[in-house]
Amino acid sequence: MRHIIPFFAAFLILAHAATHAQPLSRSARSVGMANSGTSLVTGVDAFGVNPANLAAPSGSLVSIGVLPIGVVGGTDFLDFGTYQKYFTGVDDGAGNLQQYYLTDQDKAFLLNQFAGNTGRITLDVGFKLLAVNFNSPVGAFGFYLGDRVAANFTLSKDYADFLLNGNPPGKTFDFSETQFASSWTREYGLSYAVSITPVRRVLSLQLGATVKLVQGFAYFGTERLRSTFTTDANTYAITGTSDMRANYAGTEFFNRTINPFAFDLFPRPVGTGFGLDLGVSTTYLSFLTVAASVTDIGAISWNRSAHTLVAESNFLIDNIANDDQLSALWNELNGEDVAVDAFRSSLPTAFHLGASVDFRSFYFYRAPLALAVAIHKGFNNEPGNSRNWRLGFGGEWEGFHGFPLRTGITLGGYQPVMIAAGIGIRIERFTLDIATDNISSVFTNNFSTASLSIGSRLDF
Repeated sequence: MRHIIPFFAAFLILAHAATHAQPLSRSARSVGMANSGTSLVTGVDAFGVNPANLAAPSGSLVSIGVLPIGVVGGTDFLDFGTYQKYFTGVDDGAGNLQQYYLTDQDKAFLLNQFAGNTGRITLDVGFKLLAVNFNSPVGAFGFYLGDRVAANFTLSKDYADFLLNGNPPGKTFDFSETQFASSWTREYGLSYAVSITPVRRVLSLQLGATVKLVQGFAYFGTERLRSTFTTDANTYAITGTSDMRANYAGTEFFNRTINPFAFDLFPRPVGTGFGLDLGVSTTYLSFLTVAASVTDIGAISWNRSAHTLVAESNFLIDNIANDDQLSALWNELNGEDVAVDAFRSSLPTAFHLGASVDFRSFYFYRAPLALAVAIHKGFNNEPGNSRNWRLGFGGEWEGFHGFPLRTGITLGGYQPVMIAAGIGIRIERFTLDIATDNISSVFTNNFSTASLSIGSRLDF
C-alpha cells in the first residue's frame, strides 16, 4: 500500500490546484468551441480527436505542435464557492484563516448537494512532448508523444455522511457505490490518413487511424468496494462486512525522495499496452463536413510491480474501547496486499460524432465563420473518461485577421450547461490557442467545472 500513497497524494494536490472536468487530449481550438471540433480541427490539433482530419486540407505541408498542455477537472456535487466557504477556513479579520466548525445545518446542506446516492470527481492533466503532422501525395502522416495523468472518483453519499456525522447507533452505512481509478500513462502514436474524392469538387472522404504504444507508470483502481457496517442501537456493537478488491502498480519513481533535480523524464514503465484511434470524415462542396471517430480502443497489462488488495471478511466489535478489536478491524478494512503477475485495465474508449459548416468556403455566400456540433460518449469509467453523454455546440469567427475568437455551449457532464471561450493568435507560421470549456470559472465561484487548455504550433 505504501507504493501508491505518494501517487494518491499527488492527485489530491493537483485536484486542489486545478479543481474541476473533461478529457484533456482535446485540442485548445476544439475546447474553445465547447469540444465541438470533431469534424473541424485539422493538423496536429486532430490527435486524440479524429485521425481522419489529418488528411483534411489545412493549408500547410508540415505542422509541429509546441508542447500543448491542458488541465481539467470537475465534480457534480460541490461547487467552488461551497468548498471555499466550508473547507478553507474563516478570515479572522486580520487576514488569518481560522478553522471553521460545521454545524448540523452545514452538514445537512453539504449532503443535500448530492443529486443521488453518489457524487463524482474527475481530474485530467495531459501534455504532448512532441507532435508532428506531414502531408504528402500519398496521404498524411503523424507522430506524437504525450503523457496523461487522470483520476475518477465516485463517492457514495453514505461515505460522505459517515465522514461528516460519524457513526450514530442504529444506522447502516453502505459504501458499495464508492469507486476510484487513477493512472499515469504515456502514448507513442503513429497516424496515417488518406483523402479520397469520389466526386471531384463535390464530395471528398477522409479515412484515418492512429496506432499507439501505451506505457503505464502508475495505476490504482478498485474492482469492487462493497463494505457495510451497522451499529446496534442498544448494545452499540458494530457488525459489518469488509468486501474490497483493488489493483495497483507504480514505477520506482514513487519510491524516491522528492528531488526536482533527480527527475527522470523516461522512468521504467510498469505496464504496457496498445491502443487504436479510428476516424472518418466526409465533406460536401468544401463547406459541410460530417465526421465520426472512436478513440482509445485497447488495454494496458500492468505486469511489473503489480499488486492486488483483497479484503473479504465479516467482523464484530462488541467493545469499541478495546484497542485490539479496533486494530483488528483496521487490518480487515485495509485488506491483504498480494503481489500478482499482472492485471489489466482498459483505455478510456470513447465515441465522437460531429458536423460543421464552414462559411469561409460556402458555396453561395462566404463569411469568416465556422459553426460546429459534436456528441461524445465514453464506454467506460476509466481515468479521464465518463459514460455520460455530452453535447457541444460551438463556433469560430475570424473577423479580426490573425485573432480567431471561439465560443460554444456544452450540455451534460458535471454542470448542466457550460459556456466555453477561446482565442487564437496567428503570427506568420506560429499559432497560439488558449481556451476554457467553462468561462464562468473565471468570473464567479459558483462553478463545479474548470479547465485551461493551451496549444501552439508551427506550420510550414
